[in-house]
Amino acid sequence: MIKRILRKLIRSAEIFKPSKEQLNIYGKRNRTDKINEHHIFANKNYLDIYDLYFSKYKNNEISMLEIGIRDGASLRTFRDYFRKGKIIGLDINPETAFEDKRIKTYIGSQSSSKIIDTIFLENPNISIVLDDGSHVNELTIASFNLIFERLPSGSLYIIEDLACSYLEDNLKSDIEEGRWPGMDLNDSSIKMINKRKDMDDFFLAHLRKLDFRTGNIEFIHFWAQICVIKKV
Repeated sequence: MIKRILRKLIRSAEIFKPSKEQLNIYGKRNRTDKINEHHIFANKNYLDIYDLYFSKYKNNEISMLEIGIRDGASLRTFRDYFRKGKIIGLDINPETAFEDKRIKTYIGSQSSSKIIDTIFLENPNISIVLDDGSHVNELTIASFNLIFERLPSGSLYIIEDLACSYLEDNLKSDIEEGRWPGMDLNDSSIKMINKRKDMDDFFLAHLRKLDFRTGNIEFIHFWAQICVIKKV
């Protein structure tokens, strides 16, 4: 019994073992903003954290979806890191579209069931999803609800830049002033107001599903501005 418990503890600890060739190397090479001063806390940037979860998959033929393309730097970072991986990007702004070796991008809203259907029809083996998209709570929750159930067992779903979920007063004005390019292309029915309670309720609902008998979530890990959810 004790040996079984120890083996389980060792396996769970392996997820926090950094790889020898860390994700940061590729982030610097591709100049992604995920390693800059706005995305670091307690001496760990976003890629330091992702490396802990991704390292054991980096030589696998995985498919990864990132919501939010911007300049494509992070898509290229993950493409270089996952040597056999297929990297998919989704963004509402048509100016972000591009194709590169092992990278394919789609244009549409992260809350659109039609575009999500298309992505999964053409890329059925997605097992890592990273939401670095709108950072609008309503859209963040909508895309999770559209995607998570489609993922296979063992998949990771990551939500990034959670500080934005507090932008109750500034979000709409920031978008109107053009500080978030492409956000004006969203459906006009979307309320560009982030209330932290919406995300708190969302996380609480899924924390309650951490049930070893019936749940489909193995863990929910919170870091500074990041949430990592693993599917059973």
